[in-house]
Amino acid sequence: MIIRCAAAADVIKSIALARDKNMEVAIRAGGHDLLGASVGDGMVIDLSRMKEIESDQERRSVRVAAGV
Repeated sequence: MIIRCAAAADVIKSIALARDKNMEVAIRAGGHDLLGASVGDGMVIDLSRMKEIESDQERRSVRVAAGV
């Protein structure tokens, strides 16, 4: 099963489902896994749609989401 998440709420729901069904979970983030190691026999939580980037010029900081 592959769950393609677009927001943190999707990840939370996916983890809850995996716990409820006692499924093994693997995470796919930026999509750089050419060998397929992020794919397991249970659930893959795909974060590649989560591509938000927020910058705060005043604090000189950047927040980058998991799919970037």
